[in-house]
Amino acid sequence: MLTTYYCLQDAFCYCSLCPICHQSVDEWYFSNDSMVREIKISQVLAGYNPYKGYPINYTLFDGIFITGRKVACRCNCYEYSLQLHIDLKEHHLSKIILNSETVTIEDGEDVHEIRNIYTMDKTEYTRISKNKSFDTLKIPLVSENLFNPQETLIRLKKLLIFS
Repeated sequence: MLTTYYCLQDAFCYCSLCPICHQSVDEWYFSNDSMVREIKISQVLAGYNPYKGYPINYTLFDGIFITGRKVACRCNCYEYSLQLHIDLKEHHLSKIILNSETVTIEDGEDVHEIRNIYTMDKTEYTRISKNKSFDTLKIPLVSENLFNPQETLIRLKKLLIFS
């Protein structure tokens, strides 16, 4: 099920604390892949335009400008991405969709990345071992326990036994 928002502040507050380091959302950063710098969420909410002078990657569909933005914690262990739908005919933000969220967990010698892609109903699980080899598995959507990411990792490891 997709989560839809109609204002940036609600979308930015989707997860108010990082599930890994418990840092407040106000300290997180809002960016896109084409930006070199990071902008604090509080600056965007205060009206700062982070895209002035920067190229923006987007899709245009029937007068709707669709672009993606990432909200990431400074610990680099949690992030979520948003799809912004901007109606160019009506000149307003028509909706914001929670596209995906990613949790990175260190577990002994391995690093595990769990990425739920809500727009595709898929989970991508990647395990990176000490020797830098990695395995990626794409499976149907697995619900994440943001209050206890280790519990999600344990469930995924059990699923791997049967795949």
